[in-house]
Amino acid sequence: MFEEDNGDMARLKILASGNTKHAGTRARGKLFESLVSQVLHHYGYRVDRLFHANYPEMEIEVEGKHSATDAPFYADCTFCETSVSAPDLQAFYGKYMARWHQEKRCHGLFIALPGLDGSAGEFYRDYIAKNSDVTVAIYEEDAVLNAVSAFPGVAGPEGLGKHIPRNMGTSGDPFLFYTEKGVFWAWIITSKDKESPNRLALFDKAGSLVSDPSALGYLTKLYQKLADFDLILPFHDDPILVADVRDVVKVVKILHSADGFLDISQFRARAGLSGQLFYRTAKDMDFLGLVRFSKGTAFLQTKLPSADHDIDASLRKYLQDRFRGYRLIHGLLKILEEKNTLAMDEVSNLFGILVPYRSVAGKAGLKYARILAGWMDFADLAIWDKKNRMLVFFDPVTEIRERRLLLPKRRGSKTPQIQYSPVEKVAERLFQALHGDGRVDWTGFGKNTIFRALAMLEDLGFIVRRAPLIKMLPKGQEFVQNIDKRAALFAEGALQMPSFSTFMEILESHRFNGNTLLGLGIELKEKLGMNWKESTAQNIAKIMLDWARHAKLAPGVFAGIRKGPIKGWKKKDDRQMALF
Repeated sequence: MFEEDNGDMARLKILASGNTKHAGTRARGKLFESLVSQVLHHYGYRVDRLFHANYPEMEIEVEGKHSATDAPFYADCTFCETSVSAPDLQAFYGKYMARWHQEKRCHGLFIALPGLDGSAGEFYRDYIAKNSDVTVAIYEEDAVLNAVSAFPGVAGPEGLGKHIPRNMGTSGDPFLFYTEKGVFWAWIITSKDKESPNRLALFDKAGSLVSDPSALGYLTKLYQKLADFDLILPFHDDPILVADVRDVVKVVKILHSADGFLDISQFRARAGLSGQLFYRTAKDMDFLGLVRFSKGTAFLQTKLPSADHDIDASLRKYLQDRFRGYRLIHGLLKILEEKNTLAMDEVSNLFGILVPYRSVAGKAGLKYARILAGWMDFADLAIWDKKNRMLVFFDPVTEIRERRLLLPKRRGSKTPQIQYSPVEKVAERLFQALHGDGRVDWTGFGKNTIFRALAMLEDLGFIVRRAPLIKMLPKGQEFVQNIDKRAALFAEGALQMPSFSTFMEILESHRFNGNTLLGLGIELKEKLGMNWKESTAQNIAKIMLDWARHAKLAPGVFAGIRKGPIKGWKKKDDRQMALF
C-alpha cells in the first residue's frame, strides 16, 4: 500500500535512480531542488541561490527575490518520511528572523513535506501567524501539489480522476510521482468485489493513461509497490460527442439556476429539447461528468459561479482539463499543431485512425466532426472557422481569444489615430491576459479606444489580429516586459509607418523655430495627399507629436511640452500648442 510509506499518508513521491546508492541519492536530491525552484516560481518567487543542500536528508536552503516587489526571501525546504516537527520549524524561524532583523522586507518560506505535525502547527499558530510584522508562508503537501498541477503542460488531477469509470470501483486521493522522466499522477482503486485497493490508474503529465510497458517498468523499478496493483489500461469508453456544445451549456445553466438538481421530467421540459436531442445531450453531460442522473433526478456535478460569463469561463476550464486525456482530441491537437488547419473531411477521416473502435464515415462523420469542432472551440482548444469549415490551431502561449468584442478588420492607411498612453495600457492588459486566465480586462476603456489601440499595436508590429484571435508578437511582449526599452521599441515600430516617418521629417525641418499643431497638420496633410479637414489634421499632428515625445524622437523645440510662444515671436496666437 502507498500509505505504508509513512504514518502521514504522503501523496508526493520524489523518485530517481542511479548506478550506486550515492548516485541515486544525489539524483533524488537534484530532483528535489528542481521541484523547489518550480514551486517557488509558481508562488511568485525568483530563486537566486540554493545552498546547504543535504541530499541524503532531502534538505535545501534557498535565497532569492519576490518577483513582483523585489523583496528578498529565505526558504528552508525539507522532504521527510514523516511530518515535520516543531524543532525543525523553530530552527527555520530562527534563521529567518536573523535575516529579517537586517532587512524588514524579507519573506520567510518553509516548504514542509509532507506537512507540519501537531506541535509544529501549534508553534506556528502561537508564535508566527500572530506576528504581523513578519511575512512567513508555510507550503505543505497540498500547496506543493496545487503548484505542480499548474506547471506548464501538466494536467491537473481534478479532471483526470473523472476519466476513471465509476464501475471500476472506488478511488481515493491521487498520488504524484515526481521523476526524472516527468510527472505522473496515480489513483489506487478498490474494485467493488474487493476489500482493499487492487488496481492502479496511472496518468502521464499530459493526462493520458500510461500503457507503455517501458514507462511502467521504469516507474515500478523506482517504486516497487506498483507491482502489487493491476494497471488500468486506456479504456474504450471515449465516445464521439454527439450533442451540440451550445445545447449542453444551455441545459447545464438551467440546472445550475435550479440549485443544482431537477426532476428529469422538469429538466427536459425546461430544456425545451426533443426526446432524441435531450437523450444525446444527457449522454454527453453524463460522460463528461457534468451531470449525474440518479433515481429520476438530474444532479449538477461541478461547482459554477453565479455570473453567466463566469459560468462559461468555468466550463471552459473544466472541459480543458477533461479533454486532455481524450485520445481523439489529443491526437487532433497534435496534428493541428503541425498543419495549423484541418478541414472537416480531414477531421472525419481521423476518427478512424485515432479512435478506430468508434469510427464513423460519410455524412455522419462530417456531422460529428462539426460537433467536435464546436466543443474544441468552446473549450478554447482550437478555433472553429464556420465560414471556411476549418478547425484552426490555437496557441494559448502567444494568442488571446477575444469573445466579448467583434474585432473589426484593419481599414485605411497606417496613420496614428490615438495617443501613446492607451496604446501602452492596452499592450499591458494583453500581456496580463496572456500570462493569466486568457481574458483581457477592458475595464476603463471604451470600444473606440480599444479598437484604435489594437489597430496601432498591429501597425507597430506588436500584435496580429485575426478574428477572434489577438496574437502578441515577441516584440510586443518585449515592449511590455522591458520598461527601459519601451521608447526604443516604440520608435522602431512607429518609424515603419510612412505617415509617422513623414511627420518626423516635418518636425526636423522646424526643429529650431517650431510650428503650430495646425501648421504641422496641414503640412503633413499635403505631403501625404490626404483630404483631411483642418481640425482632423491638427488632431493627428497632436497625436503624432505625442508619439514622437514618448519615443524620444522629438527634435529641438518639440522635445519638451511648452506652453508659451517661442522667444522672439510677435504673434501671440502663433505658437506650438501644448499637448496636455
